[in-house]
Amino acid sequence: MLDGTDIARDDVQMTQHVLIGQVYDAFVASDVKLSLMEKYAFDHPVTIVTAAGSSLEKLRTVPLFELDRETEIDNLTTIYVPPVIEREGRLKEWSTFREIIAALRAPDGCPWDREQTHESLKRYLIEEAHELLEAIDQEDDEGIIEELGDVLLQVFLHAQIGEDDGYFAMEDVLQSIGEKMIRRHPHVFGDCNVENSDEVLKNWQEIKKAEKPQVDSLLDGQARHSSSLLTSFNYQKEAAKVGFDWPDIGGAFDKFEEEWQEFKAEVENGTKESQTDELGDVLFTIVNLSRFLKLSPEEAMAHANEKFKRRFSFVEQSVREGRANSPPIR
Repeated sequence: MLDGTDIARDDVQMTQHVLIGQVYDAFVASDVKLSLMEKYAFDHPVTIVTAAGSSLEKLRTVPLFELDRETEIDNLTTIYVPPVIEREGRLKEWSTFREIIAALRAPDGCPWDREQTHESLKRYLIEEAHELLEAIDQEDDEGIIEELGDVLLQVFLHAQIGEDDGYFAMEDVLQSIGEKMIRRHPHVFGDCNVENSDEVLKNWQEIKKAEKPQVDSLLDGQARHSSSLLTSFNYQKEAAKVGFDWPDIGGAFDKFEEEWQEFKAEVENGTKESQTDELGDVLFTIVNLSRFLKLSPEEAMAHANEKFKRRFSFVEQSVREGRANSPPIR
C-alpha cells in the first residue's frame, strides 16, 4: 500500500500487488504514472478503483499511460497495479538481475559461470572498466549504458560467488559502501561544515586515515598489480603528502630530462638490464609529470593506444582499397 502523494520509483516492488491511495486528482495521477513508468511498461494494465466496498464502487482498467487522462478521479480513488510475473517484464528491478546471476551460477545454470572465481574474473573487470572509459571518452550514451551494465555484471558475479561460498552477500557489499559514504561525508549526513571541494577532500583523507590500521610504510597498500602506471602514480601521490616532492613542476621536468639523457647513454653503451632500469626511471618521471598536471597516466596511455589503433586501421583500410582499385597484373 503506497501513498500517491509521496510515491517514488524505489517504493514499488514489481512482483507484488500494489495499491496506491491518495490519488485524488489528475495532478497526483500524473505523478503516479510517471513514477510507475520508470519501471513498468507504458501499456501495463492498471485498475482505477473508485469508492471501493460501497454501493458506488466502480472499477476501470486502463493502460498505464492513460492513467492521468481519466476524468473520474476523486478523493475516493485508489489505483491497483498487478504484479509482473514474467522475468523479462521486470528487468529494471535490481532483484531481477540478482535472480539472473543466481540462475547462471546455479547447479543447472551455465557451466562457464559456475566455474568462475574471484581470481578468474579479475581480468574481465579490468577489460570492462577500460571499455566503459572508452565509451565515456566517445560521449556515447548508449555505449555507456551497455558498458556500465557489463561492469555491474562483474560486481554481481563477485557478490554471488561470495554468497555461494558462504562468506558474504550483496547486502554486505551495500552495507559496507553505504556506511563508508555516510561516514566520509559528514558535511552531508552530519553537522560538519565545508566551504569547497578542497575541504571535502581534506576531510575525506583524514577520515580515511583514521579508519585504516597503522602501516609500516605510507606506500603499503598502494600497489596496483594490474597496472604499473597506477602503482607509480599512487606511490608518488602518497610520498608527496609528506613533502617528498618537487616544489613545482619545473623540478619534475628537470628530472625527466636527466633520466632521459641517462637512458640514451645506456641505449648506446649499456646492457639490456641497465637499459630496462633507466627506461623505468624515464617512465616514472613521466608519471610524476602527469601527477603535477592532474592527468591520469592510465587514461593517457589508453588514449594513445586507441589513437594508434585508429590511425593504423586507417592505413590498413587504405591499403585494402588501393589493392581493390589497382588494375590486374597482365
